[in-house]
Amino acid sequence: ILRFIDKNKKVSTQEVATLVGIDKFTAYEYLNKLKSVKSIKAGNDYFWVAN
Repeated sequence: ILRFIDKNKKVSTQEVATLVGIDKFTAYEYLNKLKSVKSIKAGNDYFWVAN
């Protein structure tokens, strides 16, 4: 996941959820715990970028 974010510069929670095969809420919970990424609020979703 971190390599995917780093390569694409900015990814949405939904993109990560689809890539991994989990629901959007679970993806958000996982990404929110990582210290190596930060979130950017975008409407009803978040974008994630390398920290």
